[in-house]
Parts: sequence; C-alpha cells; structure tokens
Amino acid sequence: MPISLEEAASFHGHLGPFLYLGYKAGELVRKIFDLNESEKNVKAIIKLPLRRPITCIIDGFQCSSGLTLGKLNLIIEHSDEYKIIIERKSKRLIIQFDKDILDHLEKFENMEEAIKWLESLGISRVLKVNMQ
Repeated sequence: MPISLEEAASFHGHLGPFLYLGYKAGELVRKIFDLNESEKNVKAIIKLPLRRPITCIIDGFQCSSGLTLGKLNLIIEHSDEYKIIIERKSKRLIIQFDKDILDHLEKFENMEEAIKWLESLGISRVLKVNMQ
C-alpha cells in the first residue's frame, strides 16, 4: 500500500527533489495500471546511475508504487539511462526522466526551491510516459 509524500520523506530522511520525482513516477504507475494492495503481476526495473542523489528516486518510487525490493517486484540496475520499465502481463510502460532536468536539479542548494521549480515545469515535462 502506498504511503503519503510526507511519510515517504520521513522514511527517506528528507523531502528532496529526487525523492519527489520517484514518488510522482510511482503515482503514475498506480494510476495507469490501477494497482491495488494484492497486485502480484507487476514488475518494475529502475535503470539509473547508482549514485546519490539520483538513487533517491528509488525510495520515492517504492513509497508510492507499492513495488519494492523486498517483495522482489522491483529490480534496480546501474545504467547510464534514466528510466523505469514497468511490466504487467502483456503491457509495458516506460517512464523516462529528462536528464537535463535531473542535471539542473543537482545544482540547487535549497530542496524546497528545487521542488517548486519541478512543480512549475509540470510533471509531464519531467517524466515522459510511453505505453507499449
């Protein structure tokens, strides 16, 4: 079951822009696939460079999607790509993060300002969704 953004921040230790992006990606997955607590046919692969703060996306995604490392329905791969691949039966969803935006986020010193900047862009500008 997903938890709120505030609870995700508590779990993670703070509310930063990368946690926020992962959380928003997980919300999209829940909405598109209409996930519920008993969903067992969904698998996600997160492909990212395994370095902070990029990996904070993983915590946010787990908190909102309900897909987790512990349940083995979430796999993490070190990659130069910035995407999440979600599969359910014959459906495949790819969420691609805009690398230029992620690079810009790393320059912010104030996390609240970074999140406000993301919100001003709109999530559809930051996350590209492709259903296959």
